Amino acid sequence: MELVNKVKESGLSQQDFIIRAVHGGTIISSDEIAALKETNKIFADFVKQLRGMGTNLNQMAHVANGQGLLPTENRIEGIVDQIGDFRKEGEDIWLSIRSSITLP
Repeated sequence: MELVNKVKESGLSQQDFIIRAVHGGTIISSDEIAALKETNKIFADFVKQLRGMGTNLNQMAHVANGQGLLPTENRIEGIVDQIGDFRKEGEDIWLSIRSSITLP
């Protein structure tokens, strides 16, 4: 009965479940798969935001260099703070991913 329950939890067919088990693969439940998919989506959104910030920063630097302008110290500190916030958020997401992964 335990095998039947594990197969149902995994969301795999009984054949796929047994093949993965025989080959030493890690079998996780469909709930764990859903959680990993959601975490992956959050991480992808984070990466997209970070790329956008990098693009914006590059554009600002290009305009400033073209006009001979230098950003103020306050502006630079604000950008550094934002990058720090995103880094912290990224670390939190990474820790969430690591805690979601079940190692054999």
